[in-house]
Amino acid sequence: MAKAPQTKKAAKPAIKTATPKNNWEIKDRTYILLSDLSPITYTISSRHTYKYPLLWFDETTNQQRELRYATNQTSPFVDEQKGEATLGHIIFRNGTLTVPKAQQNLQKLLSLYHPLKDKKYKEFPDFILKITEQIWENKDVESIGEFYTNNIPVRSPFGVTYGNKPVIEATYSTLKEFPNRQLLGEDVIWNGNDEIGYHSSHRILSKGTHLGKGFYGEPTGKDIYYRVIADCACKNNQVYDEWIVRDQGAMVRQIGYSPEEFARKMIEKEGGVSNSSKLYDANSDKNSDYKAESYKDGSIAEKYTQVLSNIFNKSYEYEDYDRAANLFWPGNKLGHGREDIIEKWNSIKKIFTNIKFSIEHVGFLEEPEKNSRVSVRWFLEGEHANESDEYGKASNKKIFIMGINHAEFNNNSIIREWVLFDEVAIWKQILLNHG
Repeated sequence: MAKAPQTKKAAKPAIKTATPKNNWEIKDRTYILLSDLSPITYTISSRHTYKYPLLWFDETTNQQRELRYATNQTSPFVDEQKGEATLGHIIFRNGTLTVPKAQQNLQKLLSLYHPLKDKKYKEFPDFILKITEQIWENKDVESIGEFYTNNIPVRSPFGVTYGNKPVIEATYSTLKEFPNRQLLGEDVIWNGNDEIGYHSSHRILSKGTHLGKGFYGEPTGKDIYYRVIADCACKNNQVYDEWIVRDQGAMVRQIGYSPEEFARKMIEKEGGVSNSSKLYDANSDKNSDYKAESYKDGSIAEKYTQVLSNIFNKSYEYEDYDRAANLFWPGNKLGHGREDIIEKWNSIKKIFTNIKFSIEHVGFLEEPEKNSRVSVRWFLEGEHANESDEYGKASNKKIFIMGINHAEFNNNSIIREWVLFDEVAIWKQILLNHG
């Protein structure tokens, strides 16, 4: 009789080591609570219990894997830990937790596997992106009261507002006009620590359709896109200070107005020149409780501030720009190469005389395997002394410009530059000065 074929025992599936994505970066990481509470201390689970499960589903093995934070282990997975484990606590203090790059096991637990990620906390700068998503994409406008302090100053080229209520009202108004509005976060350049707080410069591409009546007039049904850069100071998981510049010039052109025409409509709506609202200028509130981090001599932060200062204070050859550098200019205008960049910056210098240029804040971000980026908030005061296609006949009056730039470096050269200021705000000043 032939022997029945022997069946091999099924091999026990080996537990595959969980590895982070290829783009995992070795760096210090900061996590911020998403709760509306900012307790002195807040502890999240660091080991698995029946009451507080700490499990991660591994799709490679179709198994739930137990997680545990042990200070003497290199992995957050219990099945990869060896020997006796020394358990650690995960404690947020005043709404934040900074984990140094040496504690990779804790970083991976928090950034990749913990079930409370995105529910109770978020990694900074993802925190800033989360705020944007929750307010605009999820239309949770009232959460502004959670994310913004009650007395926050919000500064824009059109003036200063105080408190989160005006922010809530403005957001509702914008959503009424652009109900399908999307805010696409392009980059967040951030600095800071638990002691001084955190500063982010958030560049956003805003898209939407003009479907409702409001600030921009009767609905036109036109699709628009434009950029916004918002500088935010954060502490205790709230934004307590904000500077914001929108590309209003691009926005109104797409709706059907020139910046001059729209500025005239604003003045008329406000009751004429004598009743028009005050714009932001050199005498406006500029103080902030946020104290910027210093940057080193020879760094890209110092280099870019010097580039901008040289553009306005001396003859500059633009040698710090790559020959193929790209420029993003107000009005959704693009520039390619040094000649375009020179032409755009010189257009400002030709219009205004007696220019006083000042740098108000510098942020910078240097990450492994990524191009270095710098954010600069700047002010420019000058006399509108020359006629131009952009800003008409000379008014011979002082004009104030608030701008925010982002620059990306590669091999110590600027390869991309985003320049943002408000053309409508400039035109409103010109018209008011003409009176």
